[in-house]
Amino acid sequence: MKMQGKGERGQSLILLALLLPVVLGFVALTLDVGFALVERRNLQNATDAAALAAAQDLANGESDATVTATAIDYLQRNGYNVSDDTIVVNVPPASG
Repeated sequence: MKMQGKGERGQSLILLALLLPVVLGFVALTLDVGFALVERRNLQNATDAAALAAAQDLANGESDATVTATAIDYLQRNGYNVSDDTIVVNVPPASG
């Protein structure tokens, strides 16, 4: 086995010091992307539930205001505050 010279001691410490921020950066990026994807999925599920509830109200002949209120209610039940957002209900025309 070859003996290490004086100039070769501590090389792994330098590599660790240089690579540790890169590895930690990738870990942080992975966590951020994961949390963003989970939040996107949760928001999509809440939006789907609100749309289905609003469509059911619309099929039952409710007014646009009631349909909008139902959609907002379902979003709030799923933990999303929509007080500052604009909710638009697009009702297709009866003909054509």
